[in-house]
Amino acid sequence: MHCQTSYGAALDNPDLIVACLVGDGEAETGPTAGAWHINKLVNPAKNGAVLPILHLNGYKISAPTVYGRMSDEELMALFSGYGYRPYIVSGENLHQQMEDVLERSYALITDIKSHPEIVAPRMPMIIMRTLKGWTGPKELDGNKIEGNCLAHQVVLTEAKTDANQLKMLETWLRSYNFRELFKKDQGFIDPFLSDIFPEPNKCMGVSKHAHGGGRVYQPLKLPDASQFC
Repeated sequence: MHCQTSYGAALDNPDLIVACLVGDGEAETGPTAGAWHINKLVNPAKNGAVLPILHLNGYKISAPTVYGRMSDEELMALFSGYGYRPYIVSGENLHQQMEDVLERSYALITDIKSHPEIVAPRMPMIIMRTLKGWTGPKELDGNKIEGNCLAHQVVLTEAKTDANQLKMLETWLRSYNFRELFKKDQGFIDPFLSDIFPEPNKCMGVSKHAHGGGRVYQPLKLPDASQFC
């Protein structure tokens, strides 16, 4: 329901830009497959914007996904036909690619919103290709894990009792080089991390739109139900 919820949040919130991450397994379900078309109902001049990010890792719980069987050309044609301007992030140096595409997408959104005369504007969307279970165990008991549906959910289920799985788990977690992020001699975290933290009022956790509830909720104006009894 991510896509539907994101568009719902953007409607009537002209200053809001919602980044919506959708897995390719979820993306092919009926509700989300239909939600790609809500962009036709959004007026960039009066509403906010949604930046859909399709995380395409090729597999759902136990089988390949439809989008995972499509080429980049087919995906570009499909989402262009849906009314988006798609960008594909794949291959090497994914982090830098993603940073560049996010900057480009933000610039496009702000440009479109500053020109309300544009008819049927093509808002950006991102297709991010990675391996399923990317960075995790490559193989377990002779079965391919990374890049396969077996990477879904908990992979090393016997790590508490199996020494080999415990070692694999340790190797996996240490691959994130957490000692580069947390250093005892410099405090809890490395100073370079604090330099990139968002300003307190920009954190997702304090956004009134993320919290919902009484901060943004307005009760519907409904007639007295008793008159229809």
